[in-house]
Amino acid sequence: MFSDLMNIASNGFHILIAAYIVLGWLISPVIHGPVCAAIIVHWLLNKNRCIMSEGFDDSNGFSTGLLARVGIDIRNNQTLKTIIPYLLVIIPGIISVVLAIKGIEIMPAIIHKVMSHLMMVAPFAFVAKKIVGAGYKGIVEGLAAADAGAVAASAAPAATATPATAEESAA
Repeated sequence: MFSDLMNIASNGFHILIAAYIVLGWLISPVIHGPVCAAIIVHWLLNKNRCIMSEGFDDSNGFSTGLLARVGIDIRNNQTLKTIIPYLLVIIPGIISVVLAIKGIEIMPAIIHKVMSHLMMVAPFAFVAKKIVGAGYKGIVEGLAAADAGAVAASAAPAATATPATAEESAA
């Protein structure tokens, strides 16, 4: 049970790290570049494996298994199994280094634009949420009342029926 929980936590952490490796250059290239370099060094020092992958039953490693889940099966090719995970870290790392050298930060500009539009829409969104929530509650309560009325109406004729006498049931 504990080992299953640890595998789930390890897989979740690996997925977060993989997402950061692929998309981290959008957030902060100054931090992402050194993180990618540290991951490469970590793999090289640990014989092409992550230290968290030691518990995996699959000898292919996490990156290869993740690629297989999305339809890229390189598990039978040892050369690709070694090169592709490194490339998946090196390419975003190079993008980060180039962006950091040029002083370009993509995400802060995007966040600023989104937040400026969101600040205009947010008050209306809260009001709309209240209106939609109240409407939904009214519909649910109305349907529940209609269902309760239908159940009561179907039960009423059965309650008013006269019981059969012994003579009628024998005939």
